[in-house]
Amino acid sequence: YALSVESNKCAKVYLDGKLAIEEDVLYESELTAGYHKLQVGYFCGATDAPRSLVLNFAGPETIPAGTDEDSEVAKNPPMVRLPAEVCSYYLRPTVALPRGDPLHGHSKSVPFVGCSDE
Repeated sequence: YALSVESNKCAKVYLDGKLAIEEDVLYESELTAGYHKLQVGYFCGATDAPRSLVLNFAGPETIPAGTDEDSEVAKNPPMVRLPAEVCSYYLRPTVALPRGDPLHGHSKSVPFVGCSDE
């Protein structure tokens, strides 16, 4: 199997809890049959650089049906782009907190705080 990420060097990819990709490079590994945990962490700072995250995958599943097993395509399966799905996200923190410190005492992240003049 092979994985690659395109992220302007802003992503880390973990496979079964171990760091696999820290830079935008190709990663290859032999995997046992079954499910494997794949995590992608992405950070994008406040820059004018284009923001993007693309994860590519190649393995036995990406070989077109009917391909001769001795062919070059079978030996080097084509990369396919994994569909992007947002599983969790974090918003940038605000530069000012409303009166009363509504974030105090929360054990989990607070993605939104509403304020009013009342």
